[in-house]
Amino acid sequence: MAGAVSRRKWYGLPLARASSNVPQALRFGLDLSSIQYQALVPTRSRPASTFVLRHCKQSPQEVGILISASIVLFQSDAELLARAIASVLASDRISKLVLVDNSPDRSLESVVPADRRVEYIHRPENLGFGRGHNLAFGRIDDGSVYHIILNPDVYFDPSVISTLEKYMNEQRDVGLVMPKVLFPDGRVQHLCKLLPTPTDLFMRRFLPASLRKVFKDRMAEYEMRDVGYDREMRVPCLSGCFMFVRSDVMREVDGFDERFFLYMEDVDLSRRIGLKYVTMYYPKVHVYHLHAKGSYASNKLRNLHIQSALTYFKKWGWFNDREREELNSLRHLPPEPAPVPRQSARSAR
Repeated sequence: MAGAVSRRKWYGLPLARASSNVPQALRFGLDLSSIQYQALVPTRSRPASTFVLRHCKQSPQEVGILISASIVLFQSDAELLARAIASVLASDRISKLVLVDNSPDRSLESVVPADRRVEYIHRPENLGFGRGHNLAFGRIDDGSVYHIILNPDVYFDPSVISTLEKYMNEQRDVGLVMPKVLFPDGRVQHLCKLLPTPTDLFMRRFLPASLRKVFKDRMAEYEMRDVGYDREMRVPCLSGCFMFVRSDVMREVDGFDERFFLYMEDVDLSRRIGLKYVTMYYPKVHVYHLHAKGSYASNKLRNLHIQSALTYFKKWGWFNDREREELNSLRHLPPEPAPVPRQSARSAR
């Protein structure tokens, strides 16, 4: 290996701190004092989750192995979108951000900054949420190790990205992680959920508040409030407002199921990833999310929600769903290898 490069930065960090930020190198038994000028990169002959050490004189962007992100838009609030974009681009770990705009016009393009990491795609025919993110992910080259799926009404400190990256580097069995999600006023959003039964969705969506109180214990269990939101836990269903996922895992499960136009696509994706990897909630960092709950205020969105629920239960099963029971039984467990639930024929679809 070549000699150290004077004052060279490693992934945007001064060399003096580089050795404390390469936990993967420790697994190779390497002398960190001699590799402060190197970067962890995937090779084409190995999955993106497998790393080798390679001499790196280029900047992180030139190496092209960092983190990609995508946001799907539809007549989104321009101010909130600008904040979301700024949150992503504030991290020097981001190599590319793809914006897929499903709006009828291109007015949101005016919010897009002049940053070479950003690509704006206008699709006025409205692809929907999952298909839009699939399009965005298809524009990311194979060098992306991790990918972030987020909503246009989410914002956060740039340290969130580097912290989640470090967590995923250390927890090789985790395929998908979600941080703590807060309302702008600091209240916790209870977005960790069990895989739903038809009864769960009906009670949560259609029962009046007076009747929901009767089933408050069941709703608390469904939203995993019974264990609190201040510790790491294995969660069967994570919210699509902010997903930090391994890029090779996204490729392995073929991304979102495009039969879901809007709603339930994050439930389906979490489930398919959870059949092969651990899906985790990590509360040591947090993001802010406006969380408008559009389907509660719009009949059109409510109908889309119902249609997606029908699609989901038709795919996975209604009340007799052994796989759902097995995945939900893994909740609260630490991120350690666990027996993979039996895959039925429908699981592969």
